[in-house]
Amino acid sequence: MTEKKRQLITTSEIASLAGVDASTVSNWRRRFDGAFPQPVLADDEGKRPKFDRDEIIEWLRQNPQVGSKGGDARRGLRRVVELLHEGGLGSDSHADIIGRLLELITRNRRAGQLRDFLSAEAIRRSLADVSIQREQTAYPVPESLLADGVLESVYQNLVDVADPLAFYDDALFHRQNRLSDTAQSSTPALLADFLAALAQPSSSGSVLDPVAGFGTLLLSCLRTGKARTGFGVDVNQNAVEVANRRLFLANADGRVEHGDSLIGESSTGMNFELVVADPPLGMQLRGDPLSDIRWEFGIPKPSNADTAWLQRAVSRLTAGGRAIVVTTITTLFQHDKQTAQIRNEMVRRGAVEAVFTLPARLRTNTAVRLAVWVLTTPDAPARRKSVLLVDLGTDDLTAVAPDGRGIAAFRAWADNVDTPLDPSFAVAVPVTDLLAPDATLVPSRWITAPEDHLDAGGWKRQTEQSYRAATASLDPSVHLPSVAIEPSKRPANKTTVGELLKRGSVTVVRGRHIDRYDGGAGNYPILTVRDARVSRPDQEQATDRVAAGPATEAQLVLPGDVLVYPDGDRVQARVWTEPGWVIGRFMQVIRIHNDSLNPHFVAASISSPFNQRHLIEGNVRTHFDLLDFEIAVVPPEAQRAAELVSDQFGMAADRLAEAQAAVDAAKTELLTAIASGLV
Repeated sequence: MTEKKRQLITTSEIASLAGVDASTVSNWRRRFDGAFPQPVLADDEGKRPKFDRDEIIEWLRQNPQVGSKGGDARRGLRRVVELLHEGGLGSDSHADIIGRLLELITRNRRAGQLRDFLSAEAIRRSLADVSIQREQTAYPVPESLLADGVLESVYQNLVDVADPLAFYDDALFHRQNRLSDTAQSSTPALLADFLAALAQPSSSGSVLDPVAGFGTLLLSCLRTGKARTGFGVDVNQNAVEVANRRLFLANADGRVEHGDSLIGESSTGMNFELVVADPPLGMQLRGDPLSDIRWEFGIPKPSNADTAWLQRAVSRLTAGGRAIVVTTITTLFQHDKQTAQIRNEMVRRGAVEAVFTLPARLRTNTAVRLAVWVLTTPDAPARRKSVLLVDLGTDDLTAVAPDGRGIAAFRAWADNVDTPLDPSFAVAVPVTDLLAPDATLVPSRWITAPEDHLDAGGWKRQTEQSYRAATASLDPSVHLPSVAIEPSKRPANKTTVGELLKRGSVTVVRGRHIDRYDGGAGNYPILTVRDARVSRPDQEQATDRVAAGPATEAQLVLPGDVLVYPDGDRVQARVWTEPGWVIGRFMQVIRIHNDSLNPHFVAASISSPFNQRHLIEGNVRTHFDLLDFEIAVVPPEAQRAAELVSDQFGMAADRLAEAQAAVDAAKTELLTAIASGLV
């Protein structure tokens, strides 16, 4: 008798068996160290560990409670997945067969024809009938599922499922990862509920999702009473089938059809009280945009379909309807001719009600920050004179909840409730202000920081308190400069870098792409963010260099220039003192031509928290328009005093840094000596 060959599986396959994600399996290995089955193939040398499948199944049976948020439902899914795996069905097909069987069971139950048991062949014929009725792709049941009663067992395990939609969604989404079609075709539940909360309830209205994916947005709108009937369109035939199945299991009045909303019209041929859309990010516009006469606000860029989705959503509204559309945050501030024209025209004609910027990482497949546009039909006689801009931060997901501060602010504003907006995250900006050539819809550009509400006395108290706390924390050998804080007799005006540029007081030099040095005698080091962070960068150690010439010499940074550069999620500025560097990408230089401007004061103003409101966090780097940054107009002697105080603070900081380095070195030596075993 031959020994049964061991079947080895990876952690991802364990996750599939257990109905959890791979990170949960990794947690089990740490949490149950010694009890969890050991890898048959060691996970060293970069190889993925593999485990004996029978040992894993036995461990799961002995520990049914692990990682089980869904209780009996999750354990039921685990059992069904295990049966399908034993029947030779690949993991990618589990959700499909589970969904089809649940649809069959639900259809029969609603018709009062549910039987306790069907033969495997009868189940297969019934699945074919369901495909015909639901206009789905016929599903060929693998022969392996028909043998040994596998299909009947799966069916019996699904008959008693209390919530078919929740069970199907568990099977559908638990294998989701960053690159999967599932992640790209489904709006996260938190985001879907937030978008639905922005809509007005309607017991008789209809909702359209022109890029429906798996139908999550439609379901959220229908379940929360935002519409009675839902329609959807999607280019992916598999997504259409999944969406229709989910709508059916939810007993929702909706359907999704196959098509492309950007190059064709839905067969419904009607407009809707509500349009919701969460399109794929960064997609290109298919077809020739110049040949499409339906772009009411301007022809979108072929390389970015964001403004196309905005216009298509508005075009499908009934008079006074509302559209809610997700785009990337860059659509709010890009100043290319086409994007700016469409944005300004939509604002001018009253099509934009509100704009939200959302926290990062709402999606599992991207870190790109998202924006939500709340739109309505243009040119309404009673259209609003302002646009609500709301910044919901970068990391607080509770702000996106349907009962969170963002929805509360929008409802109060939309209903004209006499409640003032919290200026730290929401502001109503007049339409006339948003039509300026360089205007942006990024909320952080318009909201006010808490410091903006301090008067002169408040600033004096806050500064003195901070100074006393710093002094009390220092060693007596380290002294801070003596500072007298007095309120100004008259608040100083503020100007912007852009205004200084127009007056000729400064020149702004922007870094650009430069071909790297490939040999020759004359060359310059390229100034990067890495070099800007150190106090005395070494030209000889610079890894990027560029050949000398008229073009590169025009990009040289001069001593006394104010160097401005992104540093993480902030913008830093410093006065540069080293000659012989060429400014690199993402770097900018303010060159001062007016003796009344102190470079150190300008650098401090650029780096100040007041100007951080102009920053826009992107998925790769922080975006900002330096021309928007503000500088207080104070007398030259006050600027000089600020420079001297700053220098003294800097010297104190250097002393502390040296002391910290000495303490760290002493600690390291002590621990090393003890570790040697000789002391």
